[in-house]
This record gives sequence, structure tokens and C-alpha cells, in this order.
Amino acid sequence: MKKEYLIYIITGLLVLAGIIFAIIYKNKPIVLSNNLTLFVKDGCPHCTNVEKFITDNKVNDKVLVEQKNIGSSQNIKEMIAYSQKCGLDTNNLGTPLLWTGTEGKCIVGDVDIISYLTEKTK
Repeated sequence: MKKEYLIYIITGLLVLAGIIFAIIYKNKPIVLSNNLTLFVKDGCPHCTNVEKFITDNKVNDKVLVEQKNIGSSQNIKEMIAYSQKCGLDTNNLGTPLLWTGTEGKCIVGDVDIISYLTEKTK
């Protein structure tokens, strides 16, 4: 008789753990196999278009896009480093620029970035 209670208790605890796990992770964004980093600049209308798209379409509920403002010297250094990896002319960099992480791509401009994010969040 005691073994039956133990089995019920263990089963109940496992079910409860599964429910808690489902609740906690239900609303977590899906993390792609890479990190997306969006470089923006204050006053940039194309950056505003991408930021508005991300907000309006709840992109961060589906994929994580870390936004970095190049007003910070550390962020601009990071943007230049990624741009060099992509073979871009670092003397003529513009924003917005999206670094696709392990895909190793740089996507420049609001139209191309929005297209990329649309495809990734289907």
C-alpha cells in the first residue's frame, strides 16, 4: 500500500514540474543558433523603421535582437569589427546594420533588415 502512495506522489511531482516548466518557458523567445545584433544611431530614420517593425511585429517574442546604439564608442568598435568580418568598407559604414551572429552576415539598411527579420520570424 505504501508503494502505491509513493508512485502517486512521484507521478504527481513530475506532472507538477512539467506544468511549472511549461509556464516558465511558454513565453520565452526562441533563440536562434546565433545572436542577432542591430546597430542603430539616434536620429536615423531607417533605424527607426527597423525598431518600429521589431516592436509592431513583436519580433523579440520570436527571436532575440539585441540593439546597440553606436553613440557608445564600445558599440561602434564592435560594429566595425563585425563589418570587417563581412568585408564591408569600414570608412563608409551606415546604420542600421544587423550582424547575424554565427551566420556571419552583415545586413545593411532598413528594407533588407526587415526582409531578413520577416523571414526569420515566419
